[in-house]
Amino acid sequence: MQWGLDNAKPPMMAPLDSAPSRPEIERAIAALKNASAPGHDGIRAAQLKNSPTAIDAMEKIVSRCWELQRVPESWNDIDLIGIPK
Repeated sequence: MQWGLDNAKPPMMAPLDSAPSRPEIERAIAALKNASAPGHDGIRAAQLKNSPTAIDAMEKIVSRCWELQRVPESWNDIDLIGIPK
């Protein structure tokens, strides 16, 4: 016996066989921090949280990305700005 890991099993996870549902998207948006900086699109988390139209759009975008198995290249971009102390 090695450290009792002989019978260890990996954690069970739900299979990723379908696009995220609207409630999953709503939970993800609700979990965003209001004080976070906007992305390249200029949209702040608080704007997403308070706009049913934005949630509808996000649902369509996420579903389409799921179907195509691709995300826009710009989603991989990030700007880091160092703030000296």
